[in-house]
Amino acid sequence: MATYKQSSEARAKRAKEAAQTVQKRSVTIAGHRTSVSLEPAFWAGLKEIAEAEAIPLAALIGTVDSTRTANLSSALRVFVLDWVRSRPSTPYTLEDSPL
Repeated sequence: MATYKQSSEARAKRAKEAAQTVQKRSVTIAGHRTSVSLEPAFWAGLKEIAEAEAIPLAALIGTVDSTRTANLSSALRVFVLDWVRSRPSTPYTLEDSPL
């Protein structure tokens, strides 16, 4: 049985704080300016993917935008999650979580 170092109240407080740190950034996609709101972890993930693919962040966002069926912020979150899931597994524990 797993033991957790944080109480459920502490995890809930951290989750609430994390949700309030959504960052809105302006990007140009296909010649049009738009703003995207994402949590810092997703911005970091997008930057990591763009660097791994050796393309500008705006180009990566534009690629996701051209194939999305949901709103852009949601599509970007799913894209980052899918990319992370496709990578080789590494051990991860709840203590590693920012929440």
